[in-house]
Amino acid sequence: MAAVAAIVVTVAVLIATSGRNTPITANQAAPSQVAGSAKPNDVGRRFALGPNFDDPVAIVAVAPECGLKTYQDMSAAKGQLCVVRWTMINPGGERRELVQPVVTMVDDRGAEHDAAALTLPPAILPGGRLDSAFVFDMAAYRRPVTMTATMLENGQQIEVALG
Repeated sequence: MAAVAAIVVTVAVLIATSGRNTPITANQAAPSQVAGSAKPNDVGRRFALGPNFDDPVAIVAVAPECGLKTYQDMSAAKGQLCVVRWTMINPGGERRELVQPVVTMVDDRGAEHDAAALTLPPAILPGGRLDSAFVFDMAAYRRPVTMTATMLENGQQIEVALG
């Protein structure tokens, strides 16, 4: 008798609880739709730097950090520094030669900005990882929109939507 009562109580609690969760689930869908309407960006996406499957990839793992007056040994001359942190991973089995990166960022008003000079190692080893950042000096009221970069010798240009 006690076992039957326990089962009945358990079923009643599950039914009552599932009825309460339905409106919460429906309400949680609304913020997802709002978030989906925001401008898409490529933060966290992997970008192939070459045409082959095992070529190195670049990842912009976090959104650009803007509004800085100084970063390492650089100071803002135009109003603010915007720092775009990135990682390069070489999943292939061959050493890949790196070149001086050619990087341009376009802001929310369509103006182009070149990244500050950056010195990379001569190559990335098989299975290697390289963490670095591109730094842009721009007017204080501007925001980064897209960034294009070429980082490998004979590599392809990538375009990253930043916001």
